[in-house]
Amino acid sequence: MTGHASPRRPPRVCLRRVRLGAAAVGALRSPLCLLAVLLVLLVPQGWGQQVEDPIRARVEQLREEAVAHRNRGEIAQARALLRDMEGLLNDLQAPLLQARYWHVLGTLDAEEGHYARALEHFHRAYLQFQAQEETWGILALGNAIGAVHQMSGNHHQAREYLENTLALARREENLAWQVTALGNLAISVAELEGPAAARPLEEQALGLARELGAPNELAIRLANTCRVQEAAGALDKAQATCREAAAHLEPLGLPRFLAGTRMVQGDLQRRLGSLQEAESHYLASLALGRDIPSVEPQLRERLGRLYRELGDDRAAAEQLDRAATLRETQAVRERADLMQEAESGFVLRLAENEIAALQRESSWQAEQLRWRRWINIATFVALCVLVLLTMLIYRAYRQRVELQQALAARNSELEQALETIRELAARDPLTGLFNRRAFREVAQHAMVQCRRRGQPMAVVLADIDHFKALNDSHGHAVGDEVLCAISRRLEGALRESDLLCRWGGEEFVILFCDASLREALRVTTRVREALLAAPVDTAAGQLTATMTFGIARLESDFDSALAAADKALYLGKQSGRDRIECSAGAPHPADTLRQTSARETS
Repeated sequence: MTGHASPRRPPRVCLRRVRLGAAAVGALRSPLCLLAVLLVLLVPQGWGQQVEDPIRARVEQLREEAVAHRNRGEIAQARALLRDMEGLLNDLQAPLLQARYWHVLGTLDAEEGHYARALEHFHRAYLQFQAQEETWGILALGNAIGAVHQMSGNHHQAREYLENTLALARREENLAWQVTALGNLAISVAELEGPAAARPLEEQALGLARELGAPNELAIRLANTCRVQEAAGALDKAQATCREAAAHLEPLGLPRFLAGTRMVQGDLQRRLGSLQEAESHYLASLALGRDIPSVEPQLRERLGRLYRELGDDRAAAEQLDRAATLRETQAVRERADLMQEAESGFVLRLAENEIAALQRESSWQAEQLRWRRWINIATFVALCVLVLLTMLIYRAYRQRVELQQALAARNSELEQALETIRELAARDPLTGLFNRRAFREVAQHAMVQCRRRGQPMAVVLADIDHFKALNDSHGHAVGDEVLCAISRRLEGALRESDLLCRWGGEEFVILFCDASLREALRVTTRVREALLAAPVDTAAGQLTATMTFGIARLESDFDSALAAADKALYLGKQSGRDRIECSAGAPHPADTLRQTSARETS
């Protein structure tokens, strides 16, 4: 019964006025362009918003109807409503409505077992809500992403998302989302640490749901609580809770949760030895949960084991075969999603190959132009006495110039397109630094060059001190500002030959080419001083950011050197942070700096 019902959010009223430029651009799509522009100039300024508001209201209505159909298990009807919603959104500049559309679309994908596709839609919506600083949407998507990771069996990842969502809900004092996050978190804790560890979380969620008084949340929490109690062996409590959950779920029209509750009731009766009653509950659950990927396979497996206990081997085999078929279908869907992802990568590579082919064609055309130029020169020398041929040669010359200009423009376009593709594939979208994959490729090339020249190399792993506390205190937006500011200072303090990468989160990697350990330490000290020179300006005010650095000599293997730098970084963290540590066997940073200073003085 993994999942949640989203707390209802009141629709936002947009008070922004329609700008003339947006209206004029939209009018260009119509043959009556001039008339539309004149109307925009003549009508009152708020008239465009009055026309847009009914469309927004219709979009929100379609979303709510789609959610209602989804909760009743009517996925096809919900998708039809979302198609209508998408058509209306194409004519609106409404990022929040677009994000809510992706949110609902992702829930439908998750219901049908398309977990990779659901995560793609959820991530797009999450980024949009983050950009708009929409707390309700961030909470909704945090729970949704956690629930999808639960459905796909990735409970460690689910737990991380749900714990972050619960912390945000508590900071915002949003009781409804606290209930949802606690309930979903209990499911992952039960899978990772056992039902006994999850029971306090589920009971806390149930208590908050009773306090909140929302029928949907209370019913869902009762359903999940009875499952946790049954798994923990509290059979009497589980029976009472399941009966209460069923009584609340039946009038709400939530088939997936009601099917799960009936399944738990069947488990209870089976454990108590009432096999006939267990069969009745399982069949009732099957009637509700048929075609629901998260319910039907495990339900048929339970029926198969029950029929085997009843001695009906034929029925048991039928149910177990059907369960295996459903599992295989779900696996095929997941493989299809992976294939679709691979296909996207193939399309990108195909585009790169086409650009390369166009570049080769451009080179061939340039070669042809060079030959044409020599032919024209020879013709001009041979027939220079004839005015007519002189005019023809002049015309050919003009054509050549035009072709060269067209070729130059085409080459420029191709270079820009190729550079854009390389930039998207190689750069971290937040800081603009190399991402991990691109950095490894560039670093490998640099290592080959340095080894060929006999030049020393060093690697530095740097970590922003107390960054998680900064995020928790000021929010992820301020954390992003700090990351960007530190990235700029690192770039400004490094040498031109050094390579800088955002390794992940708040970690950065620096590769020093043609640098001994002393030289790397000297530059790293300069980087640290640049960070300490002034606080970072953010939306939350000026913040002081420090970093801990671990340095290691790079001799043969990059990963080994990085691991040594990581150990040095860990030692620096243990020694108080805001410091530079060298790997084991290397000179102490203070000794190295003293020797370097003495040598420079002499």
